[in-house]
Amino acid sequence: MKDLLLEACAIRNTSLRQVCLKTGLNYKTINGKINKGVEFTARELFTISQALRFPMEHFLSDSLACSAVQDSSPDLIMETAEQIVESALFRAREKARQNGQHLDTDTLLNWLQVNGGRLDNFEPIKDHVDLYRPIRPEDRTLQPERLGRFSLASVTFDIHSVDDFVDKVGRFDHKIISSTMKAHVEARSVPYRVEDITIDVSIAGRNIHKRYRRVLAPVIDENGKELTLLFARTLA
Repeated sequence: MKDLLLEACAIRNTSLRQVCLKTGLNYKTINGKINKGVEFTARELFTISQALRFPMEHFLSDSLACSAVQDSSPDLIMETAEQIVESALFRAREKARQNGQHLDTDTLLNWLQVNGGRLDNFEPIKDHVDLYRPIRPEDRTLQPERLGRFSLASVTFDIHSVDDFVDKVGRFDHKIISSTMKAHVEARSVPYRVEDITIDVSIAGRNIHKRYRRVLAPVIDENGKELTLLFARTLA
């Protein structure tokens, strides 16, 4: 518990004392429990995990998880269950990251469901997805807000900035751009939209033929700004 908690604090660039100040927990009490090996209450664990944006179960063994839930209120039991679900996703993402694997479609869809379309805990996926501003009637092309370093578009078309994207994608056939913009508009009215796409384009003398699975989903950033998330992965 102690090592996991301190590691989580380090990852979030904070300290246990700062976490306690932020949440109203008594630092001496919490620090004393850690040093003496005394179990936290479910409420203490939940409060700390929320402040650190880590799943609650990350800090628990299975036996401690059962102990934390025991004799808790129904609301807290539900909160704990949600944390346990998120923990499974968190560990899967961390394992994939450590092994150098790419984000897959199922993990992305699970992430969307767990986070309710909000860009919370965005760090594990941000380099693999692109974010776009919603299409307006006057727009003639896609309006990228942020491009992931390892997103399919960035890698396939050698894109390094928003300006680079506008320059290269702006050369696509009008039918491709119009079809993609239409999909972005339609995706605003559903939790997510998944479809398989085939694209044939020529960029800087390179002919690119690719089949890929695309996920479009309406999301909201930490400031309440509405965006459209795009994730794509090459099909065999």
